[in-house]
Amino acid sequence: MRNKNRKDNTGIDLKQLFIGSEGSLGVITKIDLLCARKSKFKEIVLCKLHDYNGVLNVWSSVSEVLGRSLAAVEWMDSYAY
Repeated sequence: MRNKNRKDNTGIDLKQLFIGSEGSLGVITKIDLLCARKSKFKEIVLCKLHDYNGVLNVWSSVSEVLGRSLAAVEWMDSYAY
């Protein structure tokens, strides 16, 4: 009985080669990015606290009031300051 599979020797399957290389053989020629809009407001909170638990308490209170307009929270201990 004959095998019904067709022989296909058309060469390298470039799509499978690209997929197998996880994109390392590709060159990006065009890209579309969806970026979040920049906020109109920047809120800065500066306060002196004695320990990290104080930082967490202040952050929780401030983030409830300011919401998404709070861009960052930074804490430095006395050694770093």
